[in-house]
Amino acid sequence: MSKAKELKDEMKEMVLAIVPRIVDHPDEVRVDVVSSRYRMVVELYTAEKDVGQVIGRGGQVADAVRLIMSAFAGKYKVQVDLDYVTEQESDYMQSRRARYHGQADEDY
Repeated sequence: MSKAKELKDEMKEMVLAIVPRIVDHPDEVRVDVVSSRYRMVVELYTAEKDVGQVIGRGGQVADAVRLIMSAFAGKYKVQVDLDYVTEQESDYMQSRRARYHGQADEDY
């Protein structure tokens, strides 16, 4: 397994270990990871009703998840971003991913 694939899988597992435990609808949590050579975007999908719980007061929860992800990705020397995707944005994200598909999943 390549380092890129390993990192994507571990990042997905880590986010799935945290987020479902803080929302009311854990069965609706989904995570997709899109990567390029030096950057990784973790796309987080939840039920619309759980938006506030994931973002938190003043963005504290989302910032904490980002901090943990960044610390983990740092050992691979990769930048990581968290995109919180609502149902309305989901179609847009799918089309964006299809547009950049040729650039994704490169080895680090």
